[in-house]
Order: sequence, then C-alpha cells, then structure tokens
Amino acid sequence: MGFNLIFSDRGRLNSVEAKEIMSEYGIPWVPIVDENFILPDTLEELLDIATNKSQLDGGMREGLVFRSQDGVKSFKAVSNEFLLKYHQ
Repeated sequence: MGFNLIFSDRGRLNSVEAKEIMSEYGIPWVPIVDENFILPDTLEELLDIATNKSQLDGGMREGLVFRSQDGVKSFKAVSNEFLLKYHQ
C-alpha cells in the first residue's frame, strides 16, 4: 500500500496526485480522509479527529497524517487512545 511517492527530479508528490499515479499500476493508496481538511483551532479537537475507527480495517485508528497540498510539509496526530492501549 502506497504512502509516499517521491521522484528524484520532482520530490514528494501530494497524496492526491500520487494516489492517481499508483492506481494506474494497480497499487492501492492509504485512505485520504479529506482532500480539503481545515485544521481545527485546538490540539484537543485535532486529537479527537485522530481518534476514530480505521478506514483500513475498522479497528482502532493509530492517528492521521496531515500533508500539505504541495506534498512538502506533513505531521502526524497520534490517537491518545491508541497510545494508551499499545504503549503503556
């Protein structure tokens, strides 16, 4: 399953473009939850969004990766529930 697509001459592609390219080769891409997501005002709100069911298997979501539309900047919000369950 694809997560990053990096070309030596272009660098990392944004997730939407990378997903389209990978689909041409039959390679699945991680779910894109929202192509036009607007960050909430607080970290608490962000972590609430990160804590949900996984779109991959319906189990506990580890968190969400947020990537700028140009593919350059990214960060991950890790679910507190996931951390408590798996990293005690």
